[in-house]
Amino acid sequence: SGCYRRGAPGACPRSVLVLLDLSVSMADPDGAGGSLFERACARLVGLAQEHARRGDRLAVHGFSSNGRHQVDYLRIAGFGRHDGATLARRVAALAPRHSTRLGAAIRHAAACLHAQARPGDGRPELLVVGDAEAADIDVFHAGALQEDAAEAVRAARRAGVGVRCLLPGGFEADAAIRIFGAGSVSRACAGAPGGIDGEAVRVRVKPGQASAT
Repeated sequence: SGCYRRGAPGACPRSVLVLLDLSVSMADPDGAGGSLFERACARLVGLAQEHARRGDRLAVHGFSSNGRHQVDYLRIAGFGRHDGATLARRVAALAPRHSTRLGAAIRHAAACLHAQARPGDGRPELLVVGDAEAADIDVFHAGALQEDAAEAVRAARRAGVGVRCLLPGGFEADAAIRIFGAGSVSRACAGAPGGIDGEAVRVRVKPGQASAT
C-alpha cells in the first residue's frame, strides 16, 4: 500500500484547504479508544507541519448541515502557516452534529481556494477529511447527495483544484470511492496519530446548485 503525501520537494508553494466533516457520524468510536473526530484532529498536527515545511498556505474549514437551508460552513483557520497543536485544540473544541451535505461544502471550499490563487502557485488542493457519506434530513432518495458530491468534485477538478479524501479510520471506503475515485482516497494510519501518512485504499471500482433534491 502507498501513503498520502504532498508533492515532491521543490514543488511550487500552493494553497491547501483541509475540509473537516463536522457531522454527528464523526463522533463514532475509532476502535482504538477514541472517536473518529479525535483522530481527525490529531492529523492536523502533521498536516500543519508538513505544509509549513513546504511553504504552502494551509487553511482548515469545517461543515455540517441540517437540511438544504442550513449548511453550516465554518472557517476554523485562514490560509497561512499554523502551529499544528493549536489547530488541533481549536478543532477539538467543536462538537460534531447534524448531517453531511458534502457537495455544497466542496463547492464552497473550491471557491475559497480559487480566491487564494496567486501567480506562480502550484495546483491548489482540497483535502476532505471524513466518511464521505453524503446524507441529510430532507433527502430521501438514496445516492442523490452522493452524486451531487461527485459532480462537485468533478467540477472542482475541471477548474484546476486537486481533490482528495482522507478517511480517519473505521469507515467503509465505498462511498468515498464513488465520490472521489479509487486513486484519490486514503485511510489514516492508526500508528501515526501526529502524521499525515495514510494507507491508500485499494479497490476495484470511480465514479448547479449547492444542494440536490
